[in-house]
Amino acid sequence: MRIIITKTTLLGRLASDYIKLVNRKDISIGDIAPNFSRESIQGDLISLSDFIGRSYILLDFWASWCAPCIKGIPDIKNIYDKYNQNLKIIAISSDSNREDWLNAINKYQLGMWTQILSVETLNNSYFRQETDLAVIYGANAIPLYILIDRQGKVIAKWHHIGEEQLIEIDEILTNQFHVP
Repeated sequence: MRIIITKTTLLGRLASDYIKLVNRKDISIGDIAPNFSRESIQGDLISLSDFIGRSYILLDFWASWCAPCIKGIPDIKNIYDKYNQNLKIIAISSDSNREDWLNAINKYQLGMWTQILSVETLNNSYFRQETDLAVIYGANAIPLYILIDRQGKVIAKWHHIGEEQLIEIDEILTNQFHVP
């Protein structure tokens, strides 16, 4: 008996997805950030390309259940307060429960910057990986912060925000925009 596996069968789709994941190259400094579009909590369609050419962008991969992500919120708020004219923050949640995500946004008062989900829909489907921003950007562990310049190039990546990262962000944005 001969078994034929194609991309239309369950096994074929699993194999194809696995091959894509194994061969996927993580986003590195110097790479052009992949474009994406997602609906924000306000219902607006947000695309990364909307901000290219206009401002720097900080992608903040986080989740409501992630203690290190929550610990970094005060630093992200300070960054937002200091640079909100020249820096667009897009928080990308890995939450699989919309209510938990929305409750965390309210609890920690995160509505001042763009909040989106990493996946397009919360259907718990294995086959969402092709469009999952955490997969596309290689956010295998969170938090992950990716700083993108006006040309859409990744210029920094960090797995936490601490004093060293705040200094680096400050140097980049202060030199670029002459912020006091």
